[in-house]
Amino acid sequence: MTTTRGHPSRDDLLVMAYVDGELAAEDREPFEERLASEEHLAREVAGYRRLAAVTRQCAPPEPGDHEWNRLQGDSTRRLLLWLGWALAVAGGVGFCAWTAFEVYRSDMALGGKLALGAVCSGLLLLLLIKWRDSRRLSPFDSYTDVQR
Repeated sequence: MTTTRGHPSRDDLLVMAYVDGELAAEDREPFEERLASEEHLAREVAGYRRLAAVTRQCAPPEPGDHEWNRLQGDSTRRLLLWLGWALAVAGGVGFCAWTAFEVYRSDMALGGKLALGAVCSGLLLLLLIKWRDSRRLSPFDSYTDVQR
């Protein structure tokens, strides 16, 4: 591969795109004409095709649906997932309550306390609206049925 300061050349990028089937139609025909007349390009294409075949053989197998279903049905995993979310929510609520109490007890001016309360309330409201929207739109989400 010919590089310029560590970057692939234009020909290298064209070869890689051609081998991957990602070369645009308007670039493919001129590239194939060059491929027929320039031996070094043909060698590069052959090398990248061999490399693609080798890397496909070396890739680990994708877990089957039965493996994903087994993981989803694991009661320990479900319990730990629920416990993790419960602790995160409880910790977040507790931290926010403690912070609100400390701000209330502080010597901060009333205007500052009200402004801080407005910012926190606004952020919470935006979060709740986003959560509500995502729950209402989930039946229409095209990615909910995508399986790994």
